[in-house]
Amino acid sequence: MRGTKLRKGDSVQVISGGNKSSRQLKGLVGRIISFVGSDRVLVSGLNFVSKHKRAASADKPAGIRLVEAPICIANLMFFSEEAGRPVKLRVQKDSSGKNVRGYRDPVTKSFVPV
Repeated sequence: MRGTKLRKGDSVQVISGGNKSSRQLKGLVGRIISFVGSDRVLVSGLNFVSKHKRAASADKPAGIRLVEAPICIANLMFFSEEAGRPVKLRVQKDSSGKNVRGYRDPVTKSFVPV
């Protein structure tokens, strides 16, 4: 079971990780494609690694391919397009008693459902 409030399709920003000189990841924004295991996620357009592939047949040549690799979920934070910054998600009950996922607006301090 995942202990996170993030879901598939959410926009996330990398808050930590990558290499400063060759592969800067910190500050990049992408969408969650899928969850890999309990603590890693695939994010679109981030964390590419080189895979060396042997030729399987004549129509599939050998070569080096860039493939997206999973990122640890601790290095990601939900990115709000409305606020324009990463925000901490929380769960709050609405008037009917259902749990609603959202965040607290940094300016108005009011709860904003996602």
